[in-house]
Amino acid sequence: MMYQDDEAESRGYPASRLHHLQLEIAGEIRKICIANNIKYFIIAGTLLGAVRHKGFIPWDDDMDIGMLRPDYDRFLSVAAGELPSNLFLQTWHSDKGYGLPIAKVRKQGTRIVENISLNASHHKGIFIDIFPFDEKPASALHQAKQNAITYIYKRIVLSRLNYTVGAEKSSLKNLLLLSLTRSTAFLKVDRLIQLLEREMRRYNTSGTGDVVAIGGSYGYKRETLKRKWVDSLTEVEFEGERWPAFELWPEYLEHMYGDYMQLPPVEQRGKRHGVIEIDLGERS
Repeated sequence: MMYQDDEAESRGYPASRLHHLQLEIAGEIRKICIANNIKYFIIAGTLLGAVRHKGFIPWDDDMDIGMLRPDYDRFLSVAAGELPSNLFLQTWHSDKGYGLPIAKVRKQGTRIVENISLNASHHKGIFIDIFPFDEKPASALHQAKQNAITYIYKRIVLSRLNYTVGAEKSSLKNLLLLSLTRSTAFLKVDRLIQLLEREMRRYNTSGTGDVVAIGGSYGYKRETLKRKWVDSLTEVEFEGERWPAFELWPEYLEHMYGDYMQLPPVEQRGKRHGVIEIDLGERS
């Protein structure tokens, strides 16, 4: 089942063909996960689309997969050797111009450009996002500390790699970030990434249960998963296929989106990722 999206067409690209390419990429990711017994699940707008539209949200332009950190690490260890040659496994280790703490699998010979990464030098092929989930610390104090530290490191890394990082609402926050960026100018980007990744993984042996996608874009609290969601998976329909998802998906979607069955206003559709260019790699 593929959606024809008139709104997406009016923005200059055929959504159904974009979604078709993303499904191809996702299918290769799934093959690797099944072959290597790697646990994975669809999340965020992809799961919302599965529940509300039985597939992609018509005006969406990405696909999101989550993995617990041990599964994510195993996926990275095998995927580079098992993905077909027309796909590229992008991490901040495989692509030195890339600054996000998540992996993407990108299709060679295509292009999708978001405002935030317009000036960054990384590979910009059409992609699927893969988010690692790390354990949260037990105390609210340590959670706040981890959130603050990782937030600062993420902003500095993006800034150093020429991503466009928006201004904070608070002038005090802007001043603090500017000061921290300048004070860490002597550190190489690889070292900043190492410090960020260490903080993301800090509590993975704590056994506290709940996990968080620090690389997610919704913020620390909303990106937190209850352990009971992750531990019990089912399958949901997505574009005519069955994909693993949380059995308690109503709880998760309410946590993420509130009244998740309510469509957003037309003027807010397709605005989230700031896509300014898409090339599907099709040549006549």
